[in-house]
Amino acid sequence: MKMEDKKKPMEYDMVGDDGLTMEERLEKYSGITDWGYLRAACLYDVLYYVDQELDLQEVGNTFMKDDTEQIKEWLKKGDIVKLEKLHLEHFDEEKSKKFEASVVSPFVLCKEVNKD
Repeated sequence: MKMEDKKKPMEYDMVGDDGLTMEERLEKYSGITDWGYLRAACLYDVLYYVDQELDLQEVGNTFMKDDTEQIKEWLKKGDIVKLEKLHLEHFDEEKSKKFEASVVSPFVLCKEVNKD
C-alpha cells in the first residue's frame, strides 16, 4: 500500500443512520411477534420486558433518547425487567403467547399482547 493511500480519510456513513425520525424508526421496527423471534434477544441479554401499564412506544422513545434516569427508575420499580436466561424456560413453555415488540438497537423491548 502506498503511503498516500494510508493518509486518505475513510469515507462512510454512520451505521443505522437511515434518515428517519425517532417516531418513524420506532414504527418501522415494531410489531407483533411470538416468543421464537424474541428468544435470541434474550440469549444475547438485550431483551427487556415492559409492564402492561406502560406504553411500549413511550418506553422505546425513552431508550432512544438515552434517558438513563427514567430507565433506572422503571428498572428500580420493576416496570421494565431485563429478561435473563432463567426466563427462557417459562416463555419456552408458553409458545402460543404473542408479544408487541420494538427494536431499539441494541435493545429489544417487548410486552405481552392482551387477549382481551
